[in-house]
Amino acid sequence: MSIAALTTRLDSCLATLRRLKEISSRREAVEREVLLAVLLANRERLSEFPSLEGDQNNLVSAITTRCELLPAHAVYREWMGQFLTTLNQYEVASRVNAKDQVDGLLHQLANLETLLLKCMQGYILLSGAVRDDFNDVILERFGESALADIEELTHAGFSDDRYWKALLERFVTGFVRKTYEVLLEKDAFRIAREGGFIAVRYPLDAFLDEMPGTDKQIDKTRLQQAFESAREDAEAQRAAQALAAFFAGSATPLLPGKPPRQDFELLALVASVDPVAQRYLDVLVDNKPYEAAEDEEPEPQDDEPETPTRKAQKLAARKAFLRDQATALAVGAAFSLGIAREDLHKALGEFTPRERESILHVAGTFAPASLAAAFSLMIEHSLCALLSARVAEDAGKVQVRCLRQRRAPRQGVEALAAQGFNRIRQKLFFEDDPASQKWLLFKAKTGQELAEAIRLSNVEPELAQALTALWTAMHFKAEAVVLVNLALVAKATQNVQGKVGEILGRLGVVKSA
Repeated sequence: MSIAALTTRLDSCLATLRRLKEISSRREAVEREVLLAVLLANRERLSEFPSLEGDQNNLVSAITTRCELLPAHAVYREWMGQFLTTLNQYEVASRVNAKDQVDGLLHQLANLETLLLKCMQGYILLSGAVRDDFNDVILERFGESALADIEELTHAGFSDDRYWKALLERFVTGFVRKTYEVLLEKDAFRIAREGGFIAVRYPLDAFLDEMPGTDKQIDKTRLQQAFESAREDAEAQRAAQALAAFFAGSATPLLPGKPPRQDFELLALVASVDPVAQRYLDVLVDNKPYEAAEDEEPEPQDDEPETPTRKAQKLAARKAFLRDQATALAVGAAFSLGIAREDLHKALGEFTPRERESILHVAGTFAPASLAAAFSLMIEHSLCALLSARVAEDAGKVQVRCLRQRRAPRQGVEALAAQGFNRIRQKLFFEDDPASQKWLLFKAKTGQELAEAIRLSNVEPELAQALTALWTAMHFKAEAVVLVNLALVAKATQNVQGKVGEILGRLGVVKSA
């Protein structure tokens, strides 16, 4: 790292600090503006640097303000506090030409600046990947017609729940409202008497089939390619495993509550995208000799003899700094994960609390497959909300339910024949879907039932893993069902047929008189 480049960046931060001191700014404003100065002075050192001014301000605001209540913020606050204190000391030492002190402070500031950058890098990596992956979910279903909307929202600079709300309005609730009317014209529903109920069934597949989709390959962004490489590369996977264990054992909690293993694995995946991960693996896992990174600030020279004890102390400090850099990436990723969950939760405000929690549960750590499953669930719950609104006047006599059954692509199941999954074994686990030749329905209703069926059938480990993967892919056959309770209708009116017709008329499935 060039000393001249470092001092230039620090001078930029000092100029910001002096300006804020002159107007007696609050500490919160000082932290925000200094972090922004650090960001702008290091645009060449950050991957996927946010080019739009609005995105830069949103990033800094998220880290300094919106994430304050997250556990990982304690780690960031400590580093930012040290950076501001050391920056003040550096200014004084520079003013009085205390060279030895300046050299030592420059080394400290270089390390602290790196940690602040890694925090921002972790946030940028995960938040960018979530947006890219969710955009792909939409593009896969709506094709090129969705591009203009996505680009509009991207340039609008939304960084909170407004981004998710805008997407949901255009591609979930708005889509369901329009498509419902289309499907009424196509009679894409079934009415039947089922015991003491009149049931109206709306298959979710009918809605999904109305999405135009695309037959074109969706190009992955540079960021998505980096994450895919990290998921597939053996060394990156080793690094991620080591980092997940390290983050889970952190003395200062990085995640709220009792986080599941998958959350730590996500933080580790984000860290594994950064070059620090390989150095962590080499030095702290494989015990290879420590080699300074290209952009690492050299330690200040002093007159102390290079004794074995002194060498050991320096090596320990370098390893500690390596751990801190990995932790900083995890801190930024934890911020991004917390904000994404909070924003999505707010954006789902029109759904019931139970529906919101189910969508967030399926979204999990916002992996591509989880986002796709969460999107389908949003469509399902949006349809149920629309139906509930239409029959709200008779809510005491009418139930609206969402029914779901796990399924797997027939092609995927038949591909397991090479592993000994013949048709006889197939019938133990699956049944045909009478509505579609493309899918097979799982007979098991829960993961526990599937595991028990695998055990009782003496399925080979590799095949068992493949079956479990089909289950965890979270493909569902779903339908919304409106159930009109005839007994309750009869208690409220003598003209049962007329009242039922009125309810069905509000649903649009029969023409009102």
